[in-house]
Amino acid sequence: MKSYTIQHNIISAFIVICISSILLSCGSPAQKVDSAQDKAAKAAEELSVAQANYKIEFDNFKQESKIKIDANDARISNLKKEKDMAKKDKKADYDKKIADLEEKNADLRSRIDNYNEADKEKWQSFKTEFNHDMDELGKALNDFATDNEK
Repeated sequence: MKSYTIQHNIISAFIVICISSILLSCGSPAQKVDSAQDKAAKAAEELSVAQANYKIEFDNFKQESKIKIDANDARISNLKKEKDMAKKDKKADYDKKIADLEEKNADLRSRIDNYNEADKEKWQSFKTEFNHDMDELGKALNDFATDNEK
């Protein structure tokens, strides 16, 4: 009889623990609402911080890009001044290359000026492609200057 009582007590204790766990984990509807509101407020705050960080990143990128574009304009202007030193038979080719460089630089300026910063999903793709194109223009300017020194 003693073993029956011990088993019965163990089973009873187990059932009480299980029921207590279930009841405690459920919580009241008011607690669930409060918890959901806290989570929503935290998510809204995190979203606000992320949007502010994105705006800062975009503004910095735009400013740095415009500085590079302005520097490219200055380099192109210097190349135009050096045109007079080019041989007569190469001036037409020189003018065409200068015009191509100006067009590419103007395109970069237009793209950065007209980019819709609200389009956050495409931001990384735009930034990668824009940086690539900016680097390519920089290389073309360097190559052009180097070729004309020869």
